[in-house]
Amino acid sequence: KSGVFAVRPKLAQDYMPNTRFRQSIPVATVYISRRCVDKVLNRLATKYTSASYDVLRCNCNHFTDELCAALSGRQIPDWVNRPA
Repeated sequence: KSGVFAVRPKLAQDYMPNTRFRQSIPVATVYISRRCVDKVLNRLATKYTSASYDVLRCNCNHFTDELCAALSGRQIPDWVNRPA
């Protein structure tokens, strides 16, 4: 089962009580089709499954980093996935 699902921006805690919104981080502005975005999301959904989740090696920040790289060629800041 895929671990990729839609969450309204800044409202993750409504779906996952142990999370909280911290801040928005602009990465890039891109002009691509919805079809292209869906293609990338479908590819990532096969990698980021509920069974593959690992808090240190395969979490939502890893997914976001890979998504940003695929859509914009830029990655999220290193500090985002650094242990607290």
